Amino acid sequence: MSLILNSKIVFLELFVSKNKSLRVDKGNKVRDPIFLEEIQNQTVSEGRNVRFACRVDNLGSHKVAWTHDETHMILTISNHVITINQRIAVSHDEHEKTWYLHISEARETDSGKYMCQINTASAMTIAGYLTVVAMKECLN
Repeated sequence: MSLILNSKIVFLELFVSKNKSLRVDKGNKVRDPIFLEEIQNQTVSEGRNVRFACRVDNLGSHKVAWTHDETHMILTISNHVITINQRIAVSHDEHEKTWYLHISEARETDSGKYMCQINTASAMTIAGYLTVVAMKECLN
């Protein structure tokens, strides 16, 4: 009996060490991803750089994507930029569990709702808004 139990424990330890994304709660169920905080809305002057942050825990094998609602465009998936817009970049801080969307030299057309999405069975979404103010409006 002890040998069988020890074999199961060794197998479980090997499985968990190979599959580092496995997260188990007290009920022995894989935990769903969760957003750790709201995305901060931003207002910037035209030409400034923007960085949105999306903090996610329990991501497991799911992917994070950034989209721009007004253009109906997928901007990034995981660490890959999908859009041809060269002012868009993505980065990930694994320690902070944060996915960053970078927009360089913001333009008025960049204004709108940006969504961080997780590809769960029913997509999880959180949004932040960007307002880009034209330089002429800033001078008035």
